[in-house]
Amino acid sequence: MTEYLVTINDNKNNKNYARLIDCIRPQDDGSYAYICITKFQALVLFTDVIPNNIILCIDSAQNSYTNDPASSIAVSSSIIDSFAPINFTTLVDGSIRAIYNVENNIVNWIKINRSSLSNLKFNFKTCNQYILSLAGSTDSITYSDLDNFPFTLQFKIKF
Repeated sequence: MTEYLVTINDNKNNKNYARLIDCIRPQDDGSYAYICITKFQALVLFTDVIPNNIILCIDSAQNSYTNDPASSIAVSSSIIDSFAPINFTTLVDGSIRAIYNVENNIVNWIKINRSSLSNLKFNFKTCNQYILSLAGSTDSITYSDLDNFPFTLQFKIKF
């Protein structure tokens, strides 16, 4: 397997990066590719509440699991990593920016179908439970998409 280091600098998220992966993808017969997140940097504007961790999802993840809160059974998950803010800064208008600068020291290879690389999409979410808990809710943990924000994501991919 050949390993590549890919860095994405983007001023918005939820874009499709298939063309980028197609540029480096060799044309062999392997049915799986593996992705490992190595670095994440971002400035995320939050106007209502201080944010929780950012959750990174890839819909095609094959070996990522979570505990289903309704049944307490491990089920397949699209969540592949989470990032905690390292600092917060308050702007002149009173809004808060969360600063993320995470470098993963642990190698965690996420297995994905190579056929799904043509639709590779990184989704950034945050946990609603944190926001709901401020209002006194005890509902199950859910995740919501974040608005567009500038970020740098570095990952290794191997075929």
